[in-house]
Amino acid sequence: MSTKFNQSFKSESVKKVLSRSKDTTIAQVAASLGVAKSSLYRWVDDAKQQELEPSSIKISDLEHEKSPNDWSLDERLNILIRCSSLSSEQVNAACRESGIYPHHIEQWRNDFSKGVSPKVNTEERAERKKLKQENEALRKELRRKEKALAEAAALLILQKKIQNIWEREEDDLL
Repeated sequence: MSTKFNQSFKSESVKKVLSRSKDTTIAQVAASLGVAKSSLYRWVDDAKQQELEPSSIKISDLEHEKSPNDWSLDERLNILIRCSSLSSEQVNAACRESGIYPHHIEQWRNDFSKGVSPKVNTEERAERKKLKQENEALRKELRRKEKALAEAAALLILQKKIQNIWEREEDDLL
């Protein structure tokens, strides 16, 4: 049986998640509140989309959890410069502080060396998504037409068989 939580409880829970210390996990916060971890993640997402009470949660509290794709070129360049002289362990620590993974740094380094901007990546991603949708629509249409063709062929074969049977019956009657 699911428990219904009111908006103020959800808002306070999100505040608690956002103000937690670095060594406290969301799972620990969820356990202390007696809610499911997935519910807490959903509430945080809802707060990011302003579906919870907007007066109780500040957007600035949510900004520290931005995705690596949301980083500007300046921010990416700054972290690359900062990590260029660090050892791999120090890079990992810097990544944890920034909320990214070391493979993001490598990707950004490659992007800068190739001259690829994040906007191009998002444009390419959008174009790729559009092409995938078109491809899927065309495949769906092709499957539909193949089924219709197979059905028409089956009906044609049945029609020929029926004609052969009727011709034999007429020959037998004569």
